[in-house]
Amino acid sequence: MSNLVLVALSFAAVGLANAALVPSLTECQPVLITWSDGAGALITLTVHDSNGAVLKDFGQVEDTSLTWVVDVPADTAVSLEVVDSVGELAQTALVEISEGDDTSCIA
Repeated sequence: MSNLVLVALSFAAVGLANAALVPSLTECQPVLITWSDGAGALITLTVHDSNGAVLKDFGQVEDTSLTWVVDVPADTAVSLEVVDSVGELAQTALVEISEGDDTSCIA
């Protein structure tokens, strides 16, 4: 059994923040997502809305971090989830996406 931990989210110029105290996410701004202690090399990373629907699926990631340009609209509550190769799950609490100055990344 692994002890997969979603370590932190951080904004490009702010530094790491504790995953339990998730910083606000801002639409069209980059956020660094890091994790550790997963079993195996492959991690599946997804972003869910407050109803559990998958809004973003990064698929399998072979590293321990990923930078995401938040392409989900403001006022959407999301949680991030990582699952390692043996099915161990780690998830953040819900955090609401803030309005940004740039919305060009929103489809």
